[in-house]
Amino acid sequence: MAIQCEMTWTKSNRWTRMHDGQRFYVGCKVLRSNYPTLFVDTTKLGSYLAANAWWADKEATLRIGERAGVVSIKPPRDLLHNPKALAARQAKGEKFVVVPVTEVQQAETIGMAIAAMLRSKQLEAEAKGISCGRWNNLKLQLSHFENWKGSNASIVLTGADLIDYRNKLLADVDRKEFESGHAANCLVTLKQFCRWLWTTERVDTLPRNIDTIEPIPNVPKKIKPMKPEEFRVLIENCSERTKLYLLLMLNCGMTQVDISDLKPEQVDWTEGRIIRRRSKTEDKDVPEVNYKLWKPTFDLLKKFGSKTGVRVLTNDNGGDLKVEKIVNGKLRKVDNFASAYSRLRVKLKKKGIVVAAAKTIKKGGSTKLKSNPLYRDLRFYYLGQASKTIADKHYAGESDDLFDEALEWLRVEFGVK
Repeated sequence: MAIQCEMTWTKSNRWTRMHDGQRFYVGCKVLRSNYPTLFVDTTKLGSYLAANAWWADKEATLRIGERAGVVSIKPPRDLLHNPKALAARQAKGEKFVVVPVTEVQQAETIGMAIAAMLRSKQLEAEAKGISCGRWNNLKLQLSHFENWKGSNASIVLTGADLIDYRNKLLADVDRKEFESGHAANCLVTLKQFCRWLWTTERVDTLPRNIDTIEPIPNVPKKIKPMKPEEFRVLIENCSERTKLYLLLMLNCGMTQVDISDLKPEQVDWTEGRIIRRRSKTEDKDVPEVNYKLWKPTFDLLKKFGSKTGVRVLTNDNGGDLKVEKIVNGKLRKVDNFASAYSRLRVKLKKKGIVVAAAKTIKKGGSTKLKSNPLYRDLRFYYLGQASKTIADKHYAGESDDLFDEALEWLRVEFGVK
């Protein structure tokens, strides 16, 4: 795919862009500081995504100035306190109008700032710095704040704004319009937005209580584990391909994303094992788990899986099973497993059988392991999570044979044949 650079790379290893007769520059030091998830190194290839994000933010600021009748919002920061250098630049024809920050703040609105932040975060998502799902959550949470505060409100937010918004969220939870977890995330996102306004120099100060305001209590929603009899109904009424997905979820504690992300090199095609870390935590301090596949799981994996390529399991067209992308400012999702599971639930419902969501399958596996005193401490290892205690960590790493034994016991308990 061709590189789409919004700015031009110079011989001095800086980025530049001409806008309305004025030239703008940005160096790699600034890009590394302000856009760490997009910045790789000080080369053109390593910094162009961060440069694109910088220009998107700068262009938004320039448009504010144009709407306010200002030629340029302000000269570069290094000229503000250097009158001689400023005069020299102006003598060369560069046009600067020094505008107090408060006037810029009055020109930019909450709606405009949120749009600029989402454009920047979209670039991060396209560069795999954050997930598209995370971008969509930011959009939903910021939209809620924008609807409450008003699109045309000033971007200068105070501690009182944070307190008022927190009270609004608590009222939403009390009316059962929001779950406590969503409300808690909305407040966290607002604090992130405040810091983004400050780091991009849109505002001079942060709300004084940004680090001390009480978080919204998050009462986790309880997920009921899937029972063995429910699981048996599923695998007895589904296609072979769907059965493989269900078995991987129980055998290896996988999610849809884990199944979609499974790579050929993570499968031991001789011994029938999957050795991997969870998709969401590959770079964190979590265990690399060695799962012994049950015979039906391995047989179906060999039938539908590929030993070469990027992914073991793909859709009929060779694409990823689960895809998320941002199109025209909206999240577009394709989830082949979710579609297949939804069809299976509809099929069973017509027979008068109601089954739980797919995410309860691995919960059922871990709950069953917890019920056995011999294997209970292996449940964190099974889920691919960091052990809760030092003892658990040593216990989980002591013997793959014990974990193989635990998985075999789980197979028998769930009636997998």
